Amino acid sequence: MEGFQPRRRAAPHRDAGRRIRGYAHRKQRLVRGNDGRRPADRGPLEPYRLPLDRTGAPGGHRHPGSQPRGPPAAARTRGTDARADLAQPALTAGAHIHIDCRQPLRRSPRLWPGLAGLLALLIAGCASHVPERDGPEARPPAGLERVPDAVPRVEPLRVGGPNKPYEVLGRRYVPMTADLPLAETGLASWYGRRFHGRPTSSGEIYDMYAMTAAHKTMPIPSYARVRNPVNGREVVVRINDRGPFADGRVIDLSYTAALRLDLLRGVAPVQVQRITHDEIRAGLVAASPLPPDDGAPGDPVAVGAGLWLQLGAFRDRDGAARLQRSVLGDAEVRVTQVVIFEENALYRVQAGPYATREQALQAGDRVQRRLGISPLLVERR
Repeated sequence: MEGFQPRRRAAPHRDAGRRIRGYAHRKQRLVRGNDGRRPADRGPLEPYRLPLDRTGAPGGHRHPGSQPRGPPAAARTRGTDARADLAQPALTAGAHIHIDCRQPLRRSPRLWPGLAGLLALLIAGCASHVPERDGPEARPPAGLERVPDAVPRVEPLRVGGPNKPYEVLGRRYVPMTADLPLAETGLASWYGRRFHGRPTSSGEIYDMYAMTAAHKTMPIPSYARVRNPVNGREVVVRINDRGPFADGRVIDLSYTAALRLDLLRGVAPVQVQRITHDEIRAGLVAASPLPPDDGAPGDPVAVGAGLWLQLGAFRDRDGAARLQRSVLGDAEVRVTQVVIFEENALYRVQAGPYATREQALQAGDRVQRRLGISPLLVERR
């Protein structure tokens, strides 16, 4: 076409010159500041250190006693209480990422996707060492059912350290610092491989195969007797950790202690009693009997004659078993033995035996107040 003149491009060297001058000006502003002058007190530019270590964060795995000084800001939660931790990335202690702010990374936007991918891989790799579920190892040691109880001994009570007052989840706890008795009834939980090999509040390394436990306020170290009222099993454990902090739970058992009490299926009601120094000195602490070896017959449970409280009679065994669990699960009833007798096509649930009539009547009053059942006093010959 006549009169058409194509648009002339600027020379490449002119564009390059403008880019170089613009970059030099921005670099000067970055180093010297917006006013063009470098302050006299500004030192050399150092790389920015971005800490990504979350150990000691609320809900983390660090214990109050493992902190170097000061009251613990937060204590770990254990067993099933710690599942919320898995949603947060957990990096190893001291892990940092160094970013040099002196480099104009904003001029290279293609680097950011690669850096974001690197950070994601780093976080995923560091968090992969935390097991998703608590429990035993793939091949636990054999014979854990026959691990003996902890042997109580008189150990001095410390005022500081793990026995300092602390606060967790907005609630303040004041541990005991005197040799006083303590009896509690509530739910027991347990914790296993997720914390195996980690320091406890006492500074000791947690061993899931030892007879230990965690308590919120018992002195550290201390000893306690834990009883499962459903099956009558009883163990002696050493208190060397803090927890559990879930509502209604009174003690956190090691894996082996929970195994011996038959509590591995989850939380269950227990009776907890602290063993005082006077009881230890007097030799009043006896180890609970261990189950027989595999293949060896156990001693039969003797159901002696005497006075019994009949709590109910059922035509099916399932109903009798439900009543039996209900009575044994209520620690306030304080019934040591509940037996199901099959007689005359009925399953009779009876508690006892009692040595005197007065003891049987007192137990019957407790059953009536707690469960609303009017027991029948019977005599077995």
